[in-house]
Amino acid sequence: MSASEDAGPSRWRAFVALRRERGWAAAVVYALYRLAERIVALKVYRVRVLALGHMTKSEEAVDFECRFLEPEEVARFAEDSANDLSPRFAQRAASGQHLCFAALRDGDLASYTWYALGEVDPADSSGVPLRLPGDAVYAYKGFTRPELRGRHLHGRLKRPVVEALLARGVSRRVTLVEWTNWASLRTSDRSGYRNVGWLVTLGAGPRPLGFASPGPARHGIRLGRRAPAPRGTLPPWEPPRTPRRGPGQAAPRKLS
Repeated sequence: MSASEDAGPSRWRAFVALRRERGWAAAVVYALYRLAERIVALKVYRVRVLALGHMTKSEEAVDFECRFLEPEEVARFAEDSANDLSPRFAQRAASGQHLCFAALRDGDLASYTWYALGEVDPADSSGVPLRLPGDAVYAYKGFTRPELRGRHLHGRLKRPVVEALLARGVSRRVTLVEWTNWASLRTSDRSGYRNVGWLVTLGAGPRPLGFASPGPARHGIRLGRRAPAPRGTLPPWEPPRTPRRGPGQAAPRKLS
């Protein structure tokens, strides 16, 4: 069975599950979205931002050497097709606008993630170019060697990559998640991401039309190659505040 043939039953199951969980209204909106996706190639993404200084603690990758790769190293690892790298990534690393954070074991590549600085190529951001503020990165490509998958390597690398990015003056990580990708949304929720707005793309091909809600621009994230470079940095992250008690409201009772 092809992927297109399998898409129908899987989307029907998603519709039924959504109806049970959130009701008929949410299920109908989901069905209309999938219909628009098929007819006019509509895509709707949540723009999410993670404050790196407030990430949840994770297990340290003590048995790996974790660092950013030099362009020469990227070119060398690209010679091995098993690493899912092409020579153009060495050029990206040399440009200074892309960072490759890798986990190495005995000099061999185990895992890596690519980050874009400043301008995000449309091929890496759902066909729409993005401009980021100076203290933000966009993660667009990740890889783990097949023999190391299933060992929670991504979670073990959280702390080393955050420390490395913070040392370079990067304090925020930006990502796009399709609004119907419930699993990714839950995962990013657990990691501490928060929504700052929406991105909508319309049309098939490498350059669809793109529209964004006002929220991303308020956080320095702008659409288009010709968008003006954002000034300053993102607004400071503030943890959720405990609501103040109004007049006459008693303090909550402590459970004994």
